Amino acid sequence: MRIPRRPFPARVVDVRQHHLAGLRIERVTSVPAWASHLSLAQWRSLLHAVDRDLGARGLLARFQGDHFTAAFPDGRLAQLGLFNLAGRCRGADVEQHHALARAHFDAVLGAIVAPSSDLLGEVAYADVAPRLLAHLYRTDEIGEARDRVITRPLCAGLVTALAVDLGNAIASLPADLPARWERSEDELFRVALANVERQRVSRETFPSHELPGVVVSGGDHAVTSQVHFLHNHLGRRYPAGAIVGLPARSMLFAIPVRNGADAAAMERLTRAVTTALDLLDGVASDPAFANQRFSPDLYWWCDGALRLLPAARTPAGPAVMPPDELMAALLSPSGPDPASAIERAGS
Repeated sequence: MRIPRRPFPARVVDVRQHHLAGLRIERVTSVPAWASHLSLAQWRSLLHAVDRDLGARGLLARFQGDHFTAAFPDGRLAQLGLFNLAGRCRGADVEQHHALARAHFDAVLGAIVAPSSDLLGEVAYADVAPRLLAHLYRTDEIGEARDRVITRPLCAGLVTALAVDLGNAIASLPADLPARWERSEDELFRVALANVERQRVSRETFPSHELPGVVVSGGDHAVTSQVHFLHNHLGRRYPAGAIVGLPARSMLFAIPVRNGADAAAMERLTRAVTTALDLLDGVASDPAFANQRFSPDLYWWCDGALRLLPAARTPAGPAVMPPDELMAALLSPSGPDPASAIERAGS
């Protein structure tokens, strides 16, 4: 199920009639210097494609000279730059602009919060069920839309929402749909979580002091939801759990912490947090993740439960405020050496 789109017009665009979402093509009389590889006709065609694509996503968009501003259904505003998209259009025919714009904003707008019920229309539950997802949102993303979507708290600052994969976006499920489908929220969450668990993702291990870490990644914006199944990716139970980062929509990482009632316990935790902060900084500075950054925070995961882990860099090293439960788990007596478990899980 995809949002309907009109076919892209022929090579000649009727600029006299085009006035969508504030874009008046006839007033576009020059090409910005950073897009000088495009002719004026190509630049106008690209703007036309962007305007139509954003409109098809249900966003109120307005051209602002060198970028678009877009209003989301929950009232949030976003500034959508065109520099990268213009570069991808170098040498492309105008007939390709619509497809290029769609692919670009599939990545940039990977999560749209709180669409109206009209977005799904009268679609039957059986048609939507295979596309249901238990999707993570930051609470500040949900904002005033909280009463219009179906969420469950995950930990401080994060919620899990019922969402549907529309093909070109992931949209929260409107709160009135379960009643229309005559389904309980519990049932829908069970289906959505099962769909997440079945998703294909990549899993890689990396060296991290006593125990190897794991990175879970994929080609869509729902990979963060794999935190619900972190036990699958870690491969075994770790009594002290793992330090978790959700820096981008398409990836997460986890660094198990070795437990043991000895003087080096806090040092082990500090080393794991230092590695995790380095990973967060690496993703934050990587242009490849610029359009899909998710959370700048660290979390502690243990036995399926996720908690915010306050941590920050200081001149004296990382400052960590572990919850009492983490310290108790960290100082529990160590068992058999689990160092090779993740290696087996990642094979």
